[in-house]
Amino acid sequence: LHDALPISAPPIPGPRRSEAKLDETALTLQKPTDSNHVLCLDFGTAKSKAFAASVEQDENPDPLLLELGLGRQDGDIDGSAYTVSSSVWISDEGLVFVGSQALRHSMNSYSTGTHRRRLDSLKQQLTLAGGVQNLSSRRLEPEINPTKVDLTYEDALSVFLAYLTDLALTELSVHGYSRYIKRRFTIPSWQPAQRAWASAALAKCVARGQLLADTFRGRWKDGIPADELKSMISAASAHDLELRYLLDGCDGAGGSFPSGLLEPLAAGSGRIWADNAARNLVLVVDVGAGTTDFSLFWVVQNTVNDTRKAFPVAPGSDAIRMAGDILDDILLNELLSQTHGSASSSMRPHIETALRLRGLRRLKEQMFVNGKLEVTLVTDQIVSIELEDFLRNERVEAVGKELEKAIARFLGVVHTSFSGATDNALVVLTGGGARLPMIKALRSRPWDIAGRRIVFKQTPEVPELITRTFDADFQREYPQLAVAIGGALPVLDEKDTLREWQGGSTRSASLERYPVTGR
Repeated sequence: LHDALPISAPPIPGPRRSEAKLDETALTLQKPTDSNHVLCLDFGTAKSKAFAASVEQDENPDPLLLELGLGRQDGDIDGSAYTVSSSVWISDEGLVFVGSQALRHSMNSYSTGTHRRRLDSLKQQLTLAGGVQNLSSRRLEPEINPTKVDLTYEDALSVFLAYLTDLALTELSVHGYSRYIKRRFTIPSWQPAQRAWASAALAKCVARGQLLADTFRGRWKDGIPADELKSMISAASAHDLELRYLLDGCDGAGGSFPSGLLEPLAAGSGRIWADNAARNLVLVVDVGAGTTDFSLFWVVQNTVNDTRKAFPVAPGSDAIRMAGDILDDILLNELLSQTHGSASSSMRPHIETALRLRGLRRLKEQMFVNGKLEVTLVTDQIVSIELEDFLRNERVEAVGKELEKAIARFLGVVHTSFSGATDNALVVLTGGGARLPMIKALRSRPWDIAGRRIVFKQTPEVPELITRTFDADFQREYPQLAVAIGGALPVLDEKDTLREWQGGSTRSASLERYPVTGR
């Protein structure tokens, strides 16, 4: 039986003396060995991405884009070439797996009776923890960590970011670039108090990830013993301040950790650099798994001096904690409601765990692609749901309405001086959830902005530059990669936010000289 427990459970590993040694190569350096390129890590709730670009030079202001096939390195379970699942799982033997291996081992373990939770949506812990001390002192629950090793949520964050870093650096190394490259990282539009501690915690783990990436390089697939992992994280954490030289925005080992790049600004930056039609007023809606972020820009592209510039328009950016994960939970409840004795059955927890381990996001995507979802549960019962019925679900409809309300509030405080700038205003939908029906519907509805009622002009899902340069796989995944791409390009400065419209517009600039690497 699927839910049968083994007659004799394997022994639960505890701490033991580790003979592992930290790879301290990064500590022998005082600055990145490659000053001509920058790497951006986009740590996502469901999927994480990375991208790199050359640093803007006076003689060639158009950066060279470097695509990074993280999914190929990871062996992504969904077949993605560029993304990696933000997941961590610990086996009964005390081995820590990340990315696709976390998914595979957790799903395979269910047949042996291991009804234990996988740590998905790890990024959400930064939002829900409530403070850095809570993150570093909060231990992984027994249903996640079966060992006696004292692993915390900060440890889990550190190991995943180390894996993400290693995937990106391995891709760079394959193409002849340095592992010790300047890097950036992106963050949601957190509120100021949340951003103050969460971005600093994230920056610290990103820097620490270099030592852990070098130490565990080539070993991820077989799993890392929990005790060894804990020992190496403790050793690496002693050097957090020394590794700040790797982070863009830090001078040497001094100063504080950078606060990260806002995801909607990064998405807007990438679109502006890749699309010569993006100009004047541009609304960017970035739909992830944990949050939906939105931002507004005033964009100038000048053919006279071949420059492009974008200014965030006050209120700049905002976010709502309503995105793909909520739809996953609604789908789970709909499937559970069809099980025999759904409300009281003792099998319900096992059914729910099995569905979560299989991946609710993948099941949801199957439903949106096929128009119907049919699932065989661990009880061998078959349940199904039609897409049309799912979209009529009251909770699903409520998600769409709340998103509309949040964007309406955001646009409603734009200064009235922008009323003269709303002609031909554009909307850009990006992120992993950009293709959801309730998101696509945002393009055709009217909005009140600066005292005018308008309908934003639709932009192509993929900019022409991307379609001309990259293959079909890259184009298909572009919405998920937009933040990482933009984060590696010259970034938009929050300090340049426009409170009032200054007037003026220019013709669009040619992007023919924009160099890109592709496969």
